[in-house]
Amino acid sequence: MGERQRLLLIICLALLVRLYMVFNTTVISNDGVIYIEMAKLLAGGQFATSLTSNYPPLYPTMIWGMHHVIGDWVFAGQAVSVIFSCLLILPLYAMIRRFFNSRVALLAAFFVTLNPHLVRFSTDVITETPYIFLLVTAVWLGWEALANGKTRLLALSGLSCGLAYLIRPEGIGAFVVLGLWIILPNRLQQGFTLPRRAVGIGLMTLLLLAVAFPYMAYIKHETGTWRLSKKKDLTVLLGIRKFNADAVPEKTVPTHSNPGAATEESPNHLGTELQVEPVTATQSPATFMDHLYPKGKAFLKMLALFAETYHPLLVFYAFLGFVLWRRVLRNRRAGIYVLSFALLYGAILYRLLLHASYLDRRHLMPVAVITIAWAAVGMKALAEWISSRSEGWQHRRISPQQVTAALLIITAMVMLPKALKPYRYCKYHQKSVGLWLKNQLDESPVIMAYNLPRVAFYAEGKYVSYRRGSYEALLALARERGVQYLVVDRQSVENQIPGFFGRVENGEDFALVHEEGKLNEKMHDDLLVFQMVANDEI
Repeated sequence: MGERQRLLLIICLALLVRLYMVFNTTVISNDGVIYIEMAKLLAGGQFATSLTSNYPPLYPTMIWGMHHVIGDWVFAGQAVSVIFSCLLILPLYAMIRRFFNSRVALLAAFFVTLNPHLVRFSTDVITETPYIFLLVTAVWLGWEALANGKTRLLALSGLSCGLAYLIRPEGIGAFVVLGLWIILPNRLQQGFTLPRRAVGIGLMTLLLLAVAFPYMAYIKHETGTWRLSKKKDLTVLLGIRKFNADAVPEKTVPTHSNPGAATEESPNHLGTELQVEPVTATQSPATFMDHLYPKGKAFLKMLALFAETYHPLLVFYAFLGFVLWRRVLRNRRAGIYVLSFALLYGAILYRLLLHASYLDRRHLMPVAVITIAWAAVGMKALAEWISSRSEGWQHRRISPQQVTAALLIITAMVMLPKALKPYRYCKYHQKSVGLWLKNQLDESPVIMAYNLPRVAFYAEGKYVSYRRGSYEALLALARERGVQYLVVDRQSVENQIPGFFGRVENGEDFALVHEEGKLNEKMHDDLLVFQMVANDEI
């Protein structure tokens, strides 16, 4: 079987695995609710309203476009993620083949195909796969431009960075790293004269701004300052300001049915607009160890989460790969080039964890994909080592190809069960409650809850989020917004609204009409649905 046929087989395997998981992702993410609502606003011609969300516009635009082909909004979002997840294999393969060889590139493509967390991200209504596709494309085109002195490829790399920024603001980081490789003297620029480098970075900047500047200008108009995102303050990541978890303001998330609907998300959710406070000298730790300990703890936490995102077996392969990669690499500077992107994003994510106390596998997955070649190098080296030691085991030597095939089977057996496990089943009760509410009224119900936007989404209703506080404030907000149903979590509502059950016991304000219990011991706590009692019924 030829190289192209093997690559096509891997892409087909990726498609089959992801199509299977599309039908086993039981509930979409909270972010997915916002992306679909933005897409619905775009479909309705409400472009300005869709931008009032804190999320960039390109991914919802893709969902809107796919909805013309697939009539279902959720499947349209999943289709975008699946398509880009399969397309991701192509630039990744081309880049790694250029750095190492075709065998390493095929192994890396196979690992990306079966990575459990990437499979899950690839079948959800979230931005990961189109963002990673554009990021890898930008890194690959940047290398080809520098290594071959092709300014037009730098322009295309800038375009990829700009499109990546319109999906996730941190996509502009690839532009920064690539710009440093162009500006700072290095051996990679041999044959790439200074005038051509100036033209290249000019074209790269021009195309990036052509797609990104309109959104940047909109953010400037809305916030009054030049910043990359409405929801992320760079001063938090740089340590100039510190995250204040006790002061998270309410934000507005548009919906197609209620463009001004206010929602509040958990302080640990990326959609939250963080309120920050300056770091002053009086806040410094008393001793050097007191200052060092939380930073070291955060670093170890990030490494542990990265290993889980990467997959422990691939971490073992990658360790071997980092030890031996110079033996396989065609150009040693290529390894440094790729690692420079990984280190930049790693540093940004470390600052995010240190100052915002939040980090997720979704943030680490781009770094995992960029560095997946080292896992492939490690497996190749392991196969060659086992092959060289096999002569003493039997009369004939086992070839490296045979050992590689055996290792691939073992790897697939380890990774596939988790990759094919039904996703987010523990949240199914939120979907079930939403569908129950949908059947109660002919028109869209007005639903109030705390961090449960999925309930209103599946109910096709209007969502109102309440904040932690007093029962009186909750009741006033419900009456002001015309709330018909209140959905609460039995376990946590008393922490959000102290004395809640004591106040609703008499049924004067809210009447319990439905309870969604656990389906098994792994389900989250019960959801209770209360119907708002009209004033004239009191």
